[in-house]
Amino acid sequence: MKIAHVHAKVRVEGSSLEEYDTRYNEEEGRGSCYIASRTGKSFKVLASNTMPDTDLECFLYVDGVLAVSGVVRRRATQYLHGVSTGPDTVRPFQFSRLELTDNDDSVTMAHNEIDLQHLGTIRCDFFRVRVLGPSTREHLYTIPPGITNRLVLHEKTKKAGTQRVLLAEEEKMEPEHRVRVKSIDSRSGDPFRSFLFRYRPREMLQAQGIIPTQGSSSPNTNGKRPGPDEAGPSKRTRTNNDDQATEGRDVKAEGAGEDLEGLLVRLTAKSLMSLRFLRIRFIQAARAALDARIQAEEERRVKREPSPIVLVGSAKGEVIDLTQD
Repeated sequence: MKIAHVHAKVRVEGSSLEEYDTRYNEEEGRGSCYIASRTGKSFKVLASNTMPDTDLECFLYVDGVLAVSGVVRRRATQYLHGVSTGPDTVRPFQFSRLELTDNDDSVTMAHNEIDLQHLGTIRCDFFRVRVLGPSTREHLYTIPPGITNRLVLHEKTKKAGTQRVLLAEEEKMEPEHRVRVKSIDSRSGDPFRSFLFRYRPREMLQAQGIIPTQGSSSPNTNGKRPGPDEAGPSKRTRTNNDDQATEGRDVKAEGAGEDLEGLLVRLTAKSLMSLRFLRIRFIQAARAALDARIQAEEERRVKREPSPIVLVGSAKGEVIDLTQD
């Protein structure tokens, strides 16, 4: 999804997930869509800021729980892989299956740390900030309990869907860099931009008509501007995970991201490799054509060489060569 200079994507195995039934409320800077999730697959969120003079801070919520935040510098891209457990380790986000039961005694509620109405959602809230410089404070790495708590729901809870986001096993990543920021937009108000991804299994989205099945037409909104409920949350209520914006906050910087210059270099390298491949194929084709031409010339030369003529019925059966006359 993209509004003006800010956009976000959910990526799995190096590819962005296709977005369905995308709706925007550009006046309020909000967008929403559906994506097809795959149980057991890790994912990351790509956040991009192409503004020339404004930095952003992205707050990523999974199933309504604030999981991680990071600075997206001007003209740069940031990847939010998961929850950091150290300066160079992370537990990636992973689509997981909900535990369902028909036993009322087995149902668990995660002490209000998980709101059922937010299950099956990934939300990116962007706020404008000013970067003050690198941070030298020691950072305390913690994992939000709402992501790791066991959650068992009753089978009758239809709106909760069949999936949730958990954390995969810890893995190494590039060392992160932390910076100090000063907020321009107050976090107690509405975000500068907000994108809401509703994730469901593909089969469920097809059954609901959100993803067209073979032979059916694509869903659309008939050009109607979506209302506030259709494009995600509007007047965002504060949660226990929200802190007041203060000057000098420490925030994860774009250590694992890719700026536009790096992207240009990577694309240029790919282009040069493609040109080299085409050049090799051209040389091979030219060499094959030349070999074919030489072989044809050889065949024609052999056919033009003189050969003796035999006169049948001569007295002694000699072979008389007339080609020298």
